[in-house]
Amino acid sequence: MAGTGDVGTRIVELRTWRGMDARVVADLAGISASYLSLIENGKRSVNRRETLEAIARALRVHPAELAAVPVSGAEDPDVARARTSLNDVETALTEAAVGERTVTPRPWTAVAADLHRLRTDLKPNADLPGQMAVYPGLWREVNAHAAEAPTSGLLADIVWLALDISNSAGAIGANSVAALAVSHMREAAAGLDDPLWSGVAAYGRALGLGAGGSRSRALQVTGAALDALDPAAGDAHRQVAGALHLSSALSTSTLGDTDRSRDHLAEAARLSGDDDASGTGFAGLAFSRANVAIWSAALAVEEGDHGRALELGRDPVAATHPSRSRRGALHADLARALAGDRRRRPEAVRELLTAERLAPVRTRANVWARSVAGELLRGVRRDSADDRELRGFAYRAGLVPA
Repeated sequence: MAGTGDVGTRIVELRTWRGMDARVVADLAGISASYLSLIENGKRSVNRRETLEAIARALRVHPAELAAVPVSGAEDPDVARARTSLNDVETALTEAAVGERTVTPRPWTAVAADLHRLRTDLKPNADLPGQMAVYPGLWREVNAHAAEAPTSGLLADIVWLALDISNSAGAIGANSVAALAVSHMREAAAGLDDPLWSGVAAYGRALGLGAGGSRSRALQVTGAALDALDPAAGDAHRQVAGALHLSSALSTSTLGDTDRSRDHLAEAARLSGDDDASGTGFAGLAFSRANVAIWSAALAVEEGDHGRALELGRDPVAATHPSRSRRGALHADLARALAGDRRRRPEAVRELLTAERLAPVRTRANVWARSVAGELLRGVRRDSADDRELRGFAYRAGLVPA
C-alpha cells in the first residue's frame, strides 16, 4: 500500500539509506531473501523479536528504528501529546541528578499525593500522555526532598519513578530518555544497598537492554540479580525474583534457547503461587498469576506456537491483571497469533481494536501492533466492516494519511 508507514516500508527506507541490497540484509539477518521481500511488501508481519532484532543488526540500527514512523500529518493527537512532553522529561532527568535539589518543592504531602495518583490512576489506566505530563515536575520535586532528607523511602520512590519513566519513554520510542532514566534508577538502587531494589533496577535495566537487542547482556544482569535474592525470604523477594525470571524467559527465548526459556517461565509460575492480581505488588511490578499468564502467551507467540498463545491468552486469569497496558499488550499479542491465518483475520482485527481500547497510545506506538496492522490491511476484504475498523486504527496509528 503506497504511503503506508508500516514496518516493511521502514525496513526499505533504512536499507535504501544504508545503500544495502535486500539479499545482503537477508543474509546478515539469517533469513531468506524471499521472506524479507514478503515483509517489505507488507505480505508478512514481523512476529518474532528474534527476527526484528536480527534485521536491526543487519541494518546497524536500534530495533526501535524499525517501528514505523507516522505518515506526515497523520499522528494521533494523544500520541503527539505524549511525545510533546519528552523534551521536558529529558531536561528534568538531565538537570536533576539523584538526590539533587533543582527546585523548591511543594510540601511532601502534595508531592506524595501526585505520586499516589500516578501509581493508582494514570499508570493502571494506561494514560500515557498524563504520565508523561507529570514526570518532569515529580522527578524534580522527589529528588529535591531527597536532597533535604535522603531516606530509604525517598530513594525507593526514585527507583520506582525512574523505572516508570523508562518504561513509558521506551513505549513511544524515546530510547535515549529511557536509558537516562535507567541510569538514575541504578544510582538510586545502589544508594539503598538492598538486593530487593537492586533486583528491581536489574529488571528495568534488562528491559532496556532487551529492547536494544542486547539479550545476552540482559540475561547476565537478571542472572546476577537472581543470585542475590532469596525467594523464601518473603513476598517481596519472591515477587522480584519472579519478575526477573519472566525477563530471563524472554531473553533466552529470543536467543533461541527454548528449553531454558521454559525453565524460567516454569519457575516464575511456581513463584506466583496463589497471588491474585488485585494489586500492583512490590515496587509496582504486579507479579502475579495473571502477569505470568500474559508473559506466557507472549512467549508462545515468540516461539511460533500460536495455538498455545491463544489458549494461554484467553485464560480468565490473564484478564484479571490490574494494568490496562498489560492487558492491551496481551490482546496485541493475540492479534499477532491470529494474523497469519486468513480465516481468522477478522478475529485478529478485533483483538487489535481491543488492545487499542485498553491502551490507546501504547498500542498505536507498538511495533508489533503496527506490523500486524500493516499485514492485515492487505488481507481484509475492502469496504467490509473489518476493513473500515482497521483503516481507522491505521489512521490513528499514523500508518496511512487522511
